[in-house]
Amino acid sequence: MPSVLVFLYFVNADDMLGPMSEEEWHGAVRLIHAVLGLPKDLRPHGVFDAFLDTRLLQDTIDSN
Repeated sequence: MPSVLVFLYFVNADDMLGPMSEEEWHGAVRLIHAVLGLPKDLRPHGVFDAFLDTRLLQDTIDSN
């Protein structure tokens, strides 16, 4: 069955102890891929990265 996998990375999440920007996430992902022996680009294998700015989520909560 055809499928895809999307890794969702949150940026500007002040309450987390991880990368804060998309650029920082890209660096972390490169390191993880290197350690695991994975290619840099997994899109041909149906694996994609998505980045969501948590400030947009907060704006949605604040407007309701």
